[in-house]
Amino acid sequence: MRLVWIVMTMLAVLAPNPAWSLEVQDPEPGVLDDVTVTGRDPRRMRAYIDGLTTPGPHGAIEGQIARWDDPVCIRVIGGWHAVNVALADRISEVVRSLNIQTGDEGCRPNVMVVIAENPDGFAHVFADRYRSRFFDNRRAEIDAFLTPPRAIRWQHRTGTGAIDGSPLIEAGVGGRGGEAAALPNTRLRRSTADKITRAVIVIDPERVSRVPTASLVSYVAFALLIDLKPFPDAAGNPSILDLFDEGAESPVPAGLTAWDRAFVEGVYAMSADQRFGVQQNQIERSMRRSLAGVIQDGSADDADGGGQTSSGGGGLVPSVAGTAIWAAPDFPVRLAG
Repeated sequence: MRLVWIVMTMLAVLAPNPAWSLEVQDPEPGVLDDVTVTGRDPRRMRAYIDGLTTPGPHGAIEGQIARWDDPVCIRVIGGWHAVNVALADRISEVVRSLNIQTGDEGCRPNVMVVIAENPDGFAHVFADRYRSRFFDNRRAEIDAFLTPPRAIRWQHRTGTGAIDGSPLIEAGVGGRGGEAAALPNTRLRRSTADKITRAVIVIDPERVSRVPTASLVSYVAFALLIDLKPFPDAAGNPSILDLFDEGAESPVPAGLTAWDRAFVEGVYAMSADQRFGVQQNQIERSMRRSLAGVIQDGSADDADGGGQTSSGGGGLVPSVAGTAIWAAPDFPVRLAG
């Protein structure tokens, strides 16, 4: 009998408690707060980077993303002298706000911003005269520069230079340059880097007449700092590049968006001695760090860090008594070097 009592006692102790089981399986509502996890689709950022960057004529495997190595010296022509000076100063301010060095007063210009009364005609003359120096006689690049007509178009001249700061290595009269260097390229690193050496920005004053000056200045600064594709695509992400997109749903950006600033920061922080694909990955990592405190849901649209947007008109600079502020630009355009 004692043995039976011991067994029954042990079974009673080991048996599950119905009340306890119900309490665990069916807790009272409201005991735990709801937890919301917000993520960001990594494909959006990669699509943005892919839509803006180009590996140049060397292709995605051997090419690189070009950027400025020398201080940027901007000259504006085609408008009244006061307007030209004011625009050049404001564009330079945006460049400096991105921690990129600009030239001192009186520097030799390596960026020419042209306010062209006949932008299409100017583009044809420029492409014909500088087809070797700026386009390397590449028909596709010339065609993309000429057509279709648009508010702002650009062309960068790039060269290949040694990582150690040696002079640019240029083949013949072409601006793209050769691949020779003191040390050979390897699978891990390159001994050369692609660099922007000149840039021409052509503005159609009629098409930008209703654009706020602050927006226009930011757009030009972004276009001259990056060796953009002729028709860049921000992949639906907030960007100053939406300035002339009539189908854009968001208001006109008043300046560079957080995405734009993070992108420029990434381009100028990437390793110059890497290939295109590696550089893109470095830009993406840099953008994620820069936007970590800004973008919580993948849809941040702040401009200049403050969410500014604008829907009003503006034009290049307020004109005097309604008088046109531009004239036919002096030509030929001469940039230093």
